[in-house]
Amino acid sequence: MGLLANWTNLTNLTRGQRVLLVLALVTCFIVAIVYYYADKSAKAKAKVAKAKAKAAKAAKAKAADAQATADAARATADAARATADAQATADAARATADARATADAQALVNQPTCGGFTCTDGYTIKSPLPTGDCVVDPCTQLECCDTPVTDAATGGAQVVVSSCTLPDPAPTGYVYGGNEAVTGTGPDTTDITCDADKGWYASDAASSIVASCDATTSLYSLDGCTQGCAKPVPDAVTGYNLTAAPAFLAYGEGPVNIGGSCSVGGVNAYLLYLSTHVSPIDGSCVDDGNPDNIDYYTVTGCEDAVVEEPDEVPVEVAPVEVAPVEEPGEVNVQEWYIGETGQNCSAACSAQGKTCSPEDWGVTFLNLPEFVTLAGSTCPNTQNGTGSGAPGYLAGNGVCKFSTIDQDCASSVRSGRRLCKCE
Repeated sequence: MGLLANWTNLTNLTRGQRVLLVLALVTCFIVAIVYYYADKSAKAKAKVAKAKAKAAKAAKAKAADAQATADAARATADAARATADAQATADAARATADARATADAQALVNQPTCGGFTCTDGYTIKSPLPTGDCVVDPCTQLECCDTPVTDAATGGAQVVVSSCTLPDPAPTGYVYGGNEAVTGTGPDTTDITCDADKGWYASDAASSIVASCDATTSLYSLDGCTQGCAKPVPDAVTGYNLTAAPAFLAYGEGPVNIGGSCSVGGVNAYLLYLSTHVSPIDGSCVDDGNPDNIDYYTVTGCEDAVVEEPDEVPVEVAPVEVAPVEEPGEVNVQEWYIGETGQNCSAACSAQGKTCSPEDWGVTFLNLPEFVTLAGSTCPNTQNGTGSGAPGYLAGNGVCKFSTIDQDCASSVRSGRRLCKCE
């Protein structure tokens, strides 16, 4: 204190006092330095502490985010677990429903009525269904089903196989109506009919066509139509009105009343054979033995009306002198011949030393038997024929066929003998 008291008077300080003053100043400087760095260190520590606090806060926030992510993952897992549980519940419900449906179906099978009964082995459900309870529980096919159609070839139940197709074109004797189709249970034959124009008719009263699958050809074969004789074409039976006559007759059928009538009027009028026929118009069907031919049934019951001839008017004719003619030697004047089976008329006439006449022979359906008689044969049954052999030929079994196609000397009939005119 004495030193400070004398601070203003430095010059009055002694050497020792000066040394003490310097030491005091140095000490103060050192203290200031130490304080400065101590303060700076404290601030640095505070800054580090602040940074640590900030990092801790960030870490805490990150931890919170991680927790939120974990919570979301846990929620997703819970939702997936819930979905799986719901699927399992749905599967269990479906299994329960299936089991119930199976039980209901079994209960339906075991019920004592035919409602819902399933027929097998070609049997079909009866229509209408039987009323009341079945005698046997569960019901049987004998009570609820109709017996299957019997296969004529095997004798067993006819089983329709949907892999077969209907033949195209239709088999001989059958006509497609255009709406026939093959379904999963076989062909619909309701639009298939017998070819009445060619003498085919239904084999039974139900007129049912049955289709059977041929596994070797994958085609259906049809059954239910039988061939007989078709109705004659109008041009071939002059004098008859066959509008009401049946479309066909069975082979061997007749003479039977076919319900036709005679055409009446003019000089070509026709009258009924009332004196000799109980049935006014009769029809008869005879098989000519050739399945390729169309057979037509013959008709009887009408004849030419008697037409009174007009009075003769005398006509004066001047006499004509005729030069005498020498009697010729023996001449073959026969014109009509019956050829051999399958022989044409050119060959038949050549065998007689003659040639086939190229002129129109004038043969009709009605006068054919007369020309056959001139050729030395008989014709008790005349039918319409098709194919070659015009105007007529002998088909066998006493049947003569009249053909309306163009006359041709060179044509022949494979299974018939032609009527030929030679000159």
